[in-house]
Amino acid sequence: MVTGVEGGVGQCVEYAVRGTVQESATHYQPIPALPPAPTPKVSADTQVIEEWPALQEVCCLVSSLINTSNRLYASTPNRSHASTSNPPPAPIFNRSHDSISHRSSVSTANRSPISTSNRSPSPAPNSSPATTSNSSHAFISNSPSRILVGGGVTLYTVTKQLYHNDIVSIMSNPETSCISDMPPAKPKANEVYLIRCENSDDWKCDQYPWIQYGLKKVTIGSAVLEKKYFKIKQPGSISQQSGKRSRPVGSLEFRRTVFYFEDRKNLVLVHYEGDENVYTLLTHGNRKERDNAPEYVRTAPSVLKAIEKVVQTGGKTAMDVYRDSISNSDIPCVQQGVMNARNVKQVENIVRKVNEQKRISKDDIYNLMLLAYHMHGGLYSRNYRVP
Repeated sequence: MVTGVEGGVGQCVEYAVRGTVQESATHYQPIPALPPAPTPKVSADTQVIEEWPALQEVCCLVSSLINTSNRLYASTPNRSHASTSNPPPAPIFNRSHDSISHRSSVSTANRSPISTSNRSPSPAPNSSPATTSNSSHAFISNSPSRILVGGGVTLYTVTKQLYHNDIVSIMSNPETSCISDMPPAKPKANEVYLIRCENSDDWKCDQYPWIQYGLKKVTIGSAVLEKKYFKIKQPGSISQQSGKRSRPVGSLEFRRTVFYFEDRKNLVLVHYEGDENVYTLLTHGNRKERDNAPEYVRTAPSVLKAIEKVVQTGGKTAMDVYRDSISNSDIPCVQQGVMNARNVKQVENIVRKVNEQKRISKDDIYNLMLLAYHMHGGLYSRNYRVP
């Protein structure tokens, strides 16, 4: 009885499978038969069970269902496994970690130019700016790519001279979205930045060494516009006789021009001209061993003053101050060492400077005598030589 039941169940399953295969054959393309499975190797005491006659047809049915499911999944929109005939759109901007600037920025080659004398309000995000073919200034639209992390906000890309009318127009009515609160990081040529910092000298820390070679003042109405001219610092030549390198020299192949009003020095317009590729890495001028030495990058004066205030209050060691400085998550990677402490040694030097300022003088004997004179109940004696 048990054998008959098993045989009946097997026949029912076989008929059901065959019927399903016949129905699926009308909707899908036939799938080639699978190659015969190899005969398993069994030992003498192993009992070989007879193969199910409908096993091959069941495998074909399962394979057909899997292929159909894959085709339906691929044809569904917004799938990662969609057809490659319609590639996904490219990102808004690409980030390159191998570039010189190491900034998160956008390319300035394909920006649409507009006139700088009659600036219109910034367009809405994700919209293309108006264009004027007769202008050499390129204005960046009010899009998410305007905010360059760590590199400031590129206000304009100028291929020719920046005139006084443009400078006054930019600085008199500055756009809030175009103002950067930190200096740029390794800016490129033909870029213009509008920087507003707490310290009037923070704009100098753009990670390039410069040599100032000119200063000019222009009176525009009741305001006085100051212009400073800088040229990139280059390493001096090596003497063939002594083998020593001469003092660094300046090169006009890469220049920086700074504009600011005399009564508002915290708002600065910085214009870079020339070719930034002429820059050569320079170490600190007081470093003795300059072979394989790291590049020297100046720390912002506002950071040094903030560290000095913390040190003057006391209660924290140099290591504690350094850890608090580098733990600020608002500072991008490209501004490490510029907008925070460079290393522990820098903080220790500030601590030493503060302690020296608290000293009465550098003469220890004089300090001892002065302290003894002001001590309550202290003894002070003075010897006079009588002729």
